[in-house]
Amino acid sequence: MTVTLRNVDNSQYENRRANWDYDMIVGSWAESLSPGNEQREFWGSKAADDAGSRNLIGIKNPAIDKLNRSA
Repeated sequence: MTVTLRNVDNSQYENRRANWDYDMIVGSWAESLSPGNEQREFWGSKAADDAGSRNLIGIKNPAIDKLNRSA
């Protein structure tokens, strides 16, 4: 495997992140002491379809959606 790193400016980075225009990205998932709505933003199927959402990995899974509704 060959890896090539490319530096981009802040606006290009945000534009690529918002449109899932990357192969790999550094991300973190900050949580509150009582996680709730942010879980849908990180892991929910609807968020995977929203450009610029916090669902950086684009995961869509009915089982995860069900867990989010029961929380």
